[in-house]
Amino acid sequence: MVNNMIKLLIKTIYLSMVLLFSIDAFCSEFVEGRDYIVIPGDELNRQVTHFFSFGCSSCFLVNQMIRSIEKDNMCSINIEKCHVYTSQTSKYLSKAWVVANQLGVAERVDSLLFKGIANQTIINEESVKEIFLTVGVTEEEFDSRMNTPNVEEKVRQQYNQVRKLKISGIPAIVVGNKFLVNLSKFPWNDKQAFADRYQCLINELLEKHS
Repeated sequence: MVNNMIKLLIKTIYLSMVLLFSIDAFCSEFVEGRDYIVIPGDELNRQVTHFFSFGCSSCFLVNQMIRSIEKDNMCSINIEKCHVYTSQTSKYLSKAWVVANQLGVAERVDSLLFKGIANQTIINEESVKEIFLTVGVTEEEFDSRMNTPNVEEKVRQQYNQVRKLKISGIPAIVVGNKFLVNLSKFPWNDKQAFADRYQCLINELLEKHS
């Protein structure tokens, strides 16, 4: 029995080493111009920014893929999700997203907003408000937050950031205000492989700031 336990221990250590070496090899494969591009400019930071829209089905998929990664493995990294708008209706969603983050209900309303747009149950501003009411935000609190200057200013800053970084398509992930990740190279049909590639690439790009 002792011999069997020793054999099992050796096998476990061997498999762990193989996995470790495989991850290291995987993480060393990233190439500028293929896996990411460098954004001109010198304003560097350690923030990861996800640009998305509630009307984008691919954005919903990315959101579902990386939520657990952000919670479990990247809590020390400053991550911001920035809603991109192209009309007054979608600008209202950008304001609502800022309010959701201020009130601490972003994770409770994001899937509802995605699905509401996809199912066409969100048809006007009142429909957006109803989503917030379902998660416990009062109408008075929602209305008062939506009309504050700091919400308008935050939306304006995010809009200017999209233009400054020349974000031309979403979903988009920018690391350190310097690197635009090429999401087309990600394995979209494999959640674990997507997560592994995401973590390796983000960490490698952040290391470039160290």
